[in-house]
Amino acid sequence: MSALVAILVVLAAITLLVPAASLPSAREQTVTVLRPGDVVRMKDTSVTCRVRGGNPPVLECLRLRKLAGSYGVRMSARKVTVFRVKSAKLGETVFSATHNIRQFTTCRNGYTTCGSGR
Repeated sequence: MSALVAILVVLAAITLLVPAASLPSAREQTVTVLRPGDVVRMKDTSVTCRVRGGNPPVLECLRLRKLAGSYGVRMSARKVTVFRVKSAKLGETVFSATHNIRQFTTCRNGYTTCGSGR
């Protein structure tokens, strides 16, 4: 499960920071500042990220096709959460962590039992 979490977090970062065509050198990179309400989509995929307002704002990335059964990531300046989508209106937390703090929470057994890890 930790491999899935790592992949989803990297995917979210790549979607925002790297042009989809290729990985450019450092001097070719462009940083785009997103604001609440902005939406980005990864080229040739249905992976979409939306900035949700709040304090702090949250970047939410997920696959829009075949939503049920897929995974998504919510990331803020403080926290990262990986969730599994059950339906268009319901999701369950799979993994949650706070940046710069070694403790994290994973949810297992049908996501009904959550525990802490280090």
